[in-house]
Amino acid sequence: MDGTAGRAAGRPVDDALDRSRLGPGLYVHIPFCARKCWYCDFTAYHHRPGRASRYVDDLMAEIRLYAADDAFASVTFRTLFFGGGTPSLLEPGDFCRLMACLRSSFRLDPGAEVTLEANPEDLRQDRLEAWLEAGVNRLSIGAQAAQDRLLAAAGRVHDWRAVEVGYRRARQAGFANIGLDLIFGLPGQTRDDWRETLERVLALAPGPPEHLSCYGLQVEEGTLYGRWRREGRLRLPAEEDEAAMYRHAVERLAAAGYEHYEISNFARPGFRSRHNLNYWADGDFLGLGAGAWSHWHGRRWGNQRFLGPYARALAEGRRPVAEVDEPPLKTRMADALMLGTRLVEGMPAAWFVERFGQTPEEAFGPQLADLAGRGLLERAGGRIRLTRRGLLLANEVWAALL
Repeated sequence: MDGTAGRAAGRPVDDALDRSRLGPGLYVHIPFCARKCWYCDFTAYHHRPGRASRYVDDLMAEIRLYAADDAFASVTFRTLFFGGGTPSLLEPGDFCRLMACLRSSFRLDPGAEVTLEANPEDLRQDRLEAWLEAGVNRLSIGAQAAQDRLLAAAGRVHDWRAVEVGYRRARQAGFANIGLDLIFGLPGQTRDDWRETLERVLALAPGPPEHLSCYGLQVEEGTLYGRWRREGRLRLPAEEDEAAMYRHAVERLAAAGYEHYEISNFARPGFRSRHNLNYWADGDFLGLGAGAWSHWHGRRWGNQRFLGPYARALAEGRRPVAEVDEPPLKTRMADALMLGTRLVEGMPAAWFVERFGQTPEEAFGPQLADLAGRGLLERAGGRIRLTRRGLLLANEVWAALL
């Protein structure tokens, strides 16, 4: 695909709740980082070019194993997402041969959304041009915060200047669909810091991003932040400050023309993330790479997390699956309801009936009635959705469904 085609494709469908047009999706995990961020709990390893190149060889072997199965070779994938880790660390040659293998092995919709997660410091001209030429049409840039002290305290290797420079290079290269990831609730972050971050993002030249993800910090066990919390060394903003940051994002981004379409995600009209919408619609996706998970017709499986066992399985001609999960019907229904209510418009009840043959009320009547009575959930226009208060207490809502 030439660069012009790469720039033209990738706009999400206007009706983001049309489930039939969302999936299935492909996810490719690239588990390498220059340095693992101190809040990160994803499968990731220190990047070395030779190691990454060998991993691409393994990925291509896994791709070919799935392509030999008609269940995957016969479907048309509508989205492709390179996540990590840091996919933007791959050398252009390795990325292009990986992309060529995916295209020759699977059916990829001509208008597919093809997303690459990137760190600002990796947005070099040669890489940007290679990604466009290979067919990437959407970038998701990890910016996180506009204050250098907060970036350093989170283990990031870039400063805000790198965000500005990298973003401008991506625009000049021809990317017309760019998203930024931001985090609120970081150690030492104030409400003013968060307001300043949003203003700097909206002022990016030559124009603001098409998509913004604003995530509240989650401190996970197994991370450096998790250890510091156990040791009493992690100083986080108060809950009321974090809630105020979230409310400010909702109000400020609405004023700037963004649609708040999912709890943590905001997009300009026509630029919602189709790949993630497929997740929230409880759609099918195939995950490739170490630590990647798949969901296909109600069955879930996860790959080996460690590079050694992952590579050995493929060398033996086996899929590198380490864990299979076939949850009971009630769990599947609860998961679908939790995913669907992440959407601000809510989950169309028709999705639920289509998949499970019963209404949400038939499956979870008492729980839904209780949540509605507490002002956390409501049914409107054929959808079940979180209320404004419920958006702030989503975990409490979902816990009630389990």
